[in-house]
Amino acid sequence: MSEPTVQNEGWCFCWASRARDTPKQERQIKLADARRTVSFGVQLEGHADTANRDQRIAEEKQAMTQPLIDEEESGDEPVVCSCGNSLPHDASFCRKCGKKANKFLGDTPEDLKVCEEIEMIAEKLKAKMKKFPKQGKALFSSFGQGVSDRYVAIVQDTTRPRDGKKCRRTEFQKWQAGYLGYWESETAYKDNQEPKGIVYLMKIMKVQHSPSQSNGRGITIKHKQGEAKELVLLHDTESLAKEWAYLSWDLLAKIRSHQSVR
Repeated sequence: MSEPTVQNEGWCFCWASRARDTPKQERQIKLADARRTVSFGVQLEGHADTANRDQRIAEEKQAMTQPLIDEEESGDEPVVCSCGNSLPHDASFCRKCGKKANKFLGDTPEDLKVCEEIEMIAEKLKAKMKKFPKQGKALFSSFGQGVSDRYVAIVQDTTRPRDGKKCRRTEFQKWQAGYLGYWESETAYKDNQEPKGIVYLMKIMKVQHSPSQSNGRGITIKHKQGEAKELVLLHDTESLAKEWAYLSWDLLAKIRSHQSVR
């Protein structure tokens, strides 16, 4: 009888090693074989199943445009994305337009808590002050000339869309877009007249008390709108100026810190 060939020895060795596989390895081998079988079957049926596949794709596209929850079956009012799609409250993104949750969801309890704190601070910051002209304080600091009486307040941006549609911004987003404004008088502010000037909150780089300005009554607000600028205000007393500078910076910090964790 002839000696077994090298090929046969290799074949025998292969099956001998397969025989020594652990149960876990055997399961992995069977799973790989099954996947190859399924893959091969799909390739054979690929051309014949084109029509069914196109139909499934069309059905999925149609489903993407439908609300993901039934308003009558759900006890909660659905969340509506800016694209008009209704979504469950725990959705992380809109399946129709792809927007992330923080782009379309309403205020969370944490948002409302921060908004309440911001409103309390903003109420304390409303005050009658004197404002130096936009050209700067240097020309007028010696004689106090050119200084105007103004009513200062930090407010939300409540501007409605130009097309007349409903504003979809949350309360917190309105504060993010808010501004420091100054009006000719408190009456002008309460009558909702246009402010004489504004500085957007997210453009403010620094708010500091100026102890050397007008016996410590000065407040300098550094902001950047195209180029670095300064808004200089005078409060009634040094202590009020210190408090106003501290509270205004605290308000800005609350908006920015909460914005970073949303």
